[in-house]
Amino acid sequence: MFKEMSSHPGWQQARIDNFTGMITGKKPEVDLVQDGWTEILGNDTKRPPRDEEDAKYLELLDFQQMQKVRDRVEATVKDKATAEKLKPWYKISCKRPCFHDDYLPAFNRDNVTLVDTDGHGVERITEHAVIANGQEYPVDILIYASGFEVLTFYTHRLGFDPKGTGGVSMSEAWGKGPSTLFGIHTHGFPNMMMNSAIQGGQDVNFAFTLTQTGKQIAYTITEALKRGATKVEPKPTAESEWFDVIMGTLASYGAYFADCTPSYLNNEGGAPSEYDMKCGCYMGSALDWVKILEAWRDRGDLTGLELTSRT
Repeated sequence: MFKEMSSHPGWQQARIDNFTGMITGKKPEVDLVQDGWTEILGNDTKRPPRDEEDAKYLELLDFQQMQKVRDRVEATVKDKATAEKLKPWYKISCKRPCFHDDYLPAFNRDNVTLVDTDGHGVERITEHAVIANGQEYPVDILIYASGFEVLTFYTHRLGFDPKGTGGVSMSEAWGKGPSTLFGIHTHGFPNMMMNSAIQGGQDVNFAFTLTQTGKQIAYTITEALKRGATKVEPKPTAESEWFDVIMGTLASYGAYFADCTPSYLNNEGGAPSEYDMKCGCYMGSALDWVKILEAWRDRGDLTGLELTSRT
């Protein structure tokens, strides 16, 4: 089967695009991957509803998909009290799904205990134990599964604070929030090109967006060199126009995530600040985001960028 599938040029990219389309509401005629991701996200329940009836349909569909997950928990975990605590009572995209074959069966082992903090978290950690719900749980090893660091300031995640024109730092320039073109260029920081989800594309296959952003950066550098440019910088008007594009994709998805359990997806349940809004990414299908970048490259005029030549 693999030999047949890989027998023609471009098969891998076609498979990547098919997967991305399956999980972002594009509904390809054939699901080439057929894994847990395409099964649970094959219908985009986050999309803008056409009308009130369609909104009810999407809500029901989302519930039904998550009920399958809850049914699997009940069928797998033998202790009913433990199973009830493991059932996810939130919508499909509120948290990253877990498809591990051994995770749920692990709770049937005698040496595995689920500690339910009822959303309050661990009280404290001592030299030899974790304290939760007023009870001490002795441990030999403690593994911190901290997840993604997405809400901290960009320069913190970079590990340094870039200096731009006139020695202005990025932390200063972005004090009220990021301003970019495609999430790649930012005014006042010539020749700096970022590969980040901030005002960029987003996809559960993070390698997809990294690759596409890398293509955009490579194209821009190549074309700038052809033009004899020594400095590439976005125009503020182009940044503003790009932010309008970002904002145009946030409404329905913002409404969806607002009903999720508190997380970075909904600002921990609080109202987003101006800074938070500016940190948003393109929330439509990653394939649509790619088309925007490709159309920009096809025009060939580096719209929105200011180039300074050597002469």
